[in-house]
Amino acid sequence: MPPPRRLLAPPPPKISAHGWGDPHFTGFDGSRFDHHGAPGTWVELIGSARQGYSLRAKFSAGTHVAGTTYMRSFLFVNGSSRVEVDLLPPLAGQTIWRLTATANGKALADKANVPRDISVLLVPAAYGKHGRVEIDAGFTRVVIIEKWRPERKVVADFLDVNMLTTPYLLQPVTGILAPSYNRALAGAARGAVAAAATSGSPLLGAASATPVGDL
Repeated sequence: MPPPRRLLAPPPPKISAHGWGDPHFTGFDGSRFDHHGAPGTWVELIGSARQGYSLRAKFSAGTHVAGTTYMRSFLFVNGSSRVEVDLLPPLAGQTIWRLTATANGKALADKANVPRDISVLLVPAAYGKHGRVEIDAGFTRVVIIEKWRPERKVVADFLDVNMLTTPYLLQPVTGILAPSYNRALAGAARGAVAAAATSGSPLLGAASATPVGDL
């Protein structure tokens, strides 16, 4: 009789999180929470010091409801590469807030590439159209959105953020989304073990969903 087949745990798919409004968050494990930072302060959303990676948001006072805060600036760092995104007030005679981005200190007109194979795309908002900045670093993709709000027929004066990332960030992972990231990893590992138990095959690599080493 041949020995039982041994299966390697498949890598979990990329996992996503989302931040919007004043500000609400959906974590990488689907959990929901609010985080109202003080105006003018920066907060790390997700990061890994060992990997040289960090995504931060800056909070600004809301313009419609007293006491609320919005995200209007982001800083993406990966090694020596920095992408800064800002939402600036409209110019005189205009109504749409201006979405701007710089890549390693250079103002972005539309798209650019920076070290570590990071691509950046800027699409300004317009009446009836979302604006966005897309940052793709391979192991993570961040989309920062200035939303067109059809129910009010205005472009938002705040930024939303979508994050899609690999489950292989090097530990320790930090930031307000780190607990949800770690719970998502733990759930992925349990799922792999359960799948192996159902198949009746021993599983290799299920002890840790986060390998040690570079991506």
